[in-house]
Amino acid sequence: MNGLIWRSRLLAILAFFLIVSGISRAELPRQTQELIEKLEKYELKEREKLEEQIREKRDAVIALLITQAQEESDKGNADGVVSIRAKILELGGEPGEMEMPESNASKAASWEIPEDATLYRGDYYKVYPLARPVSWDEARALCKAVGGEIGWIDRNEDIAELRKWMQPVVDAKGHAPIWVGGRKNADGEWIWPDGDEVADNFWNNPSDAVSGPTEDAMIRWIGSFKAAGPESARVIGYLCRWKR
Repeated sequence: MNGLIWRSRLLAILAFFLIVSGISRAELPRQTQELIEKLEKYELKEREKLEEQIREKRDAVIALLITQAQEESDKGNADGVVSIRAKILELGGEPGEMEMPESNASKAASWEIPEDATLYRGDYYKVYPLARPVSWDEARALCKAVGGEIGWIDRNEDIAELRKWMQPVVDAKGHAPIWVGGRKNADGEWIWPDGDEVADNFWNNPSDAVSGPTEDAMIRWIGSFKAAGPESARVIGYLCRWKR
């Protein structure tokens, strides 16, 4: 590491010298040019080696976190799994690493619903804050990992309740949207995860439902639903729902 820093500094000094002196690299003596080329090649090799070491350590940490998530999964600790899997995302874990292990998929129905989830009209809901934005698909994977589904509400009249669930996250993280379960299908229709169509009266304005070719996922601001790209970097949380 120290050698890499030393060589990088030497190359920076040489580059600065060339700029200040107005000498082009081609005008340098051949031996000096060869020395610079060797330094550059060696630096590149060392950087690649260092990056590989960092990747290996990252992968080892992710593997450990996945094991911990599995242990929390076996205990039925929904919040524990969500917390650990959020860390995996922060480390750049792939969506595939977020999927619930097949051995646990059949146990989803027996999961303990988080104690702070809200019981409303027979189902449970919880808005999870995010340390960093995740995609709509990653948010859905996080909900499924704890036996739930990315959340939605059944009636326009339920929006007031959704605002209540969102408020603590919005107050803590700032005015920004969360992921909810609406998604546009191949026919261009907005649907909820259970297959029902999103009613027109869910949108504050008809234009809110109009989206570009890549805006096929739904976010919820504190005051309205909006169309967004599934990789939106604005989200600060996501809604999960557990049907009973």
